[in-house]
Amino acid sequence: MTTQDWSCKLIAHDYLSGVVPVHVRLDKPADLIFADPPYNLGIEYADDNTRDRLGPKEYRRLTEASIIELVNCARPGATFWWMTTEEHADWTGELLSRVVGPRLYRIVWHEAFAQYQGDRSLTRDYRFIFCHRVGDGPVTWNPNAIRVPSARQAIYKDKRANSKGRVPGTTWDFAPDLNIDQVAKEVVDLIRCRPPSDGDVALVKHACLHAALRTPFTPGDVWKFRRLQGTSVDHVDWHPCQLPPELLQRIVKGWSNPGDTVLDGFAGSGSLAKVCKALGRAFVGVDRSPTYLSLIAKELA
Repeated sequence: MTTQDWSCKLIAHDYLSGVVPVHVRLDKPADLIFADPPYNLGIEYADDNTRDRLGPKEYRRLTEASIIELVNCARPGATFWWMTTEEHADWTGELLSRVVGPRLYRIVWHEAFAQYQGDRSLTRDYRFIFCHRVGDGPVTWNPNAIRVPSARQAIYKDKRANSKGRVPGTTWDFAPDLNIDQVAKEVVDLIRCRPPSDGDVALVKHACLHAALRTPFTPGDVWKFRRLQGTSVDHVDWHPCQLPPELLQRIVKGWSNPGDTVLDGFAGSGSLAKVCKALGRAFVGVDRSPTYLSLIAKELA
């Protein structure tokens, strides 16, 4: 699929009050469903008269209605991805298992540069991403598309390491926050006092590898992705919440094929649409905000 014949459909829909179900408006069932819903935290979204502040029962009703409607959009064997916070993870996970199907993964996304809470609380620097299988069909799985350098391979030069890298674990950890300048300074200070140890050398190798590749480095089974900052080139100034493209790229590459259809249940800033366009996946974006859908269309034009 080229960008010239790329398929993109944007659908305005409210899961609580919509009249025509989403699946009726699709050309074909989706091969991958992704949803990062509002978390009921009081975020100012466009065209939202609830101001992201529902009562507990109403928020659960919205969550269940969204999941039920989205699962009806998926083919048997599609993967269903749902992102949530600690506050909602337990009951949402049970709901997903009951409505969608068996759970494949409960992934922890460690957010680099999470918002510091000061003295009020521990900094909440993670979110959960649930992945479930819809029905009994075959699940798409492309491990070679998401391999990353292993510590054994990149740092220790162990000949036993798989030259293709390793498949990440279920705690997602990228290291864009590795301060290479600080690492270099600390090592120089150490060298002034004594000869460098093997640990010093390994740390410098780690920093150099990260600087040279500018790609996720994953020692062990930890995956860390940055929290998208307002100064990032990926940031749009018209939506309060965005996901880093690296996270979405991993999901799309690992669990769909070129030409497949990816459906975003809360299209928001259009980040997943851009990833799908770049990777040759057809895209369906659903959002209750006509404002956001219009801006997504302009971004993609």
